[in-house]
Parts: sequence; C-alpha cells; structure tokens
Amino acid sequence: MVFSETVETKQGGAAMYIKELEKNKYRVWVDLDPDYTGKRRRKSKVIQAKTKRELHAKINSWTEAINNISECKTVSDMCNEVWPQIVANKSPNTVYGYNAAKKRIDKSIGSLDLNKLTPRALQKWVNDLSGTLSPKTVVDTYSILRMCCSIATSWELLRSSPCHDVFMPKNRKKEIEILSQDDFARFCANLDKVDIDTRVCFELALFGSLRRGEIMGLHEDDIQDDGRFYVQRTRYTRLCEDFIKDTKTESGERLCILPDPVVKDIKALKRYHIERKLALGGGLWDDNPYLIKNPDGTPYHTHKPVRELKKYMESIGLQPITLHALRHTYASICISMGIDPATVSKRMGHANVSTTLSIYTHLFENQSDKDEISLALGTMMTNCRKAEN
Repeated sequence: MVFSETVETKQGGAAMYIKELEKNKYRVWVDLDPDYTGKRRRKSKVIQAKTKRELHAKINSWTEAINNISECKTVSDMCNEVWPQIVANKSPNTVYGYNAAKKRIDKSIGSLDLNKLTPRALQKWVNDLSGTLSPKTVVDTYSILRMCCSIATSWELLRSSPCHDVFMPKNRKKEIEILSQDDFARFCANLDKVDIDTRVCFELALFGSLRRGEIMGLHEDDIQDDGRFYVQRTRYTRLCEDFIKDTKTESGERLCILPDPVVKDIKALKRYHIERKLALGGGLWDDNPYLIKNPDGTPYHTHKPVRELKKYMESIGLQPITLHALRHTYASICISMGIDPATVSKRMGHANVSTTLSIYTHLFENQSDKDEISLALGTMMTNCRKAEN
C-alpha cells in the first residue's frame, strides 16, 4: 500500500510518500527544498515504527538531520561546520590569520540566526565593523565569511550564499616608506656600530631586497663567495613556534646578487661564527644552518630584526621605519637608476610586473637603459662609509 501526505518539519511542509513494506516497516520518500541551483531533492529511507505517531516523529527527526537544521542554527554554527575545510592544507601562518578573522565573526555576528543572514544584514555588519577596524581588516573578515558561506551552500547547509551586493569600505593606499638620500647615507655610514649579525640582516633587506622571513630562512651555505644565491625558503614564528615554508610566490624563489661590501660582511660574519663556536665549545654553541644568529649560535627570533631596526634608527637620530621599508628603498634606488619595471619586479620577487607597477608607479620616471644594479649599490654603500669616516 502506498499513500502520500504532508509532513511538518521545522522548515515547513514537505511532500512525503510512504509505502508499507510489511507490518511496522515503511519506506518513506520526502521531497526536500530545492538546492541552490533549483534542482529538486528527494530522499528515501526505510523506517520501522509501531504507530503512526512514532513514524511521523522519526520522519521529522530524519528530515531535520538531512537539512542539518539541528547543527547549523547560527552563523557561528555554520562556520564551525565548514571550518576544517576552510583551513585544510593551509600554512600555519595562513591558519593564524583565518582564525583571527573567525574570532571577529563569532564575536560580532556569530549569534545571528542563519535564516536572517541576508545581504542587507551583511551590509550593516560591514558598516559596523568599518567604524572600529581598518578597511583591509574588514575586507579580510568578510572574505572569510564569504568562503564559509560558499562551502555551506555547496554542502546544502544554506539555500544560497547571501554574500553578494555588499559594498566594502575603500582602502586608502598608504604611501610607501623609503629612506631619503640623506637618511640612506646616515643609515649606511653607521652600520658598523651594530653587531655583525644585525648589520648583515639590515644589508640583506636594503641591498638584496629580501623580506624578513626570507632573511630569517637563509642558510650560511646558501650564499656563494660571489654574492649570488637563490631565495629558497622563509622562516616565521607563530605562537612561539617556528615554521619553514616555501617563498611567498613562485617568483619569490629568485636569484639575488649582492654588492661587494655586503659580500665581504657576510664572509666576515661566517668567520665570526666559527670563532664563536671555537670560543664557546661544541656544547654551548647551537649548531644550526641559519645565517643570522645570536651570540650563542641560536637562530634569531623572527621578530628580532624589527626590534633591532627600531633601536638602531633611534640611536642614529632617524625616525624609525619598518624592515620592509628597506626593501622599498632598494626598489626606489633601482627605479631612480632607470632600471626597467620587469627587472625590478624580478629582483623584488613579485608575482608579476603589475604588482611592482601598482606599488611604485609614482617612482617610474625618467627611465634609461642603465643596469649593473649590484655594482651601483655597492658604490653607493662604499661612498657613504667613506664620507662618514
């Protein structure tokens, strides 16, 4: 015997078809709400029940499980459900950033009923966040929620994603920090006043265009005697734990050519490490492959260059800048020498030339066919030191 009726669920009425297979045993078909593409959904299951009331109770429980109603009532419920997929195969550094965004979501909109998550609600949420957070942070947070909604939709936790037609705050582009000509001269002239590990660290950023993580990931054996080497890895710290990963982009794995004065300092640094190892003895010296070390041989903490640069800038009477500003200064010097954008992009390790142009557009003026970047930088550095002495 086959009969049909409507079963009431927490989502409303759903068409239901029941076939009695034998006494107290039924096959049930339920037409569920269409998926996000509008495609019809039908599920079936064999259910055993002694009474009609028991049968309907089991059908309600089953349809709720199918629609994940009991699991995802709020925005936080949805994010928690899809989060393992969001962070799957991501680097610890990326996961750290994603988790920070998720905390902002949970705190601000996490308790919102999932049925009330609409473009209008999202716009109000974005506007509220914009009152306390930077435009970039707002956009990053919204992007994580959009990823969650996208996966939830594909998993049929949502009928459709509400993340559309939401306007983001405009991000004002900050002017890049670079050393002025006078500051550059003072910066180079006083480098002998800091310990040699710190000095080489600064020089690799200023004359090699290396990012902080790339400097921290350098091994002593990476740099050849002629100052040529390939950037192969980055090292960073999250929650007191070091991580090693590939360069930021495929283009980040690039050839670097250092000026002669920097090469000399690196050779002196390697000799200094050998002397320190002999002085301390094998038991007290931390034997590791990294180029930039503490006096006991342990690798620099990845945040130490930032602190050391601030102390150095203040000690020589200059306004503190970021370590990345030294990398910007390298790019500005190359551009002022007339180096073409493609070459600058290659040296900086950008993914494409458009990235370089978007950052340094205002600096690309009066270009010529000059080259020999490392030679020119080496001459500038030598002249600065001579002038000070």
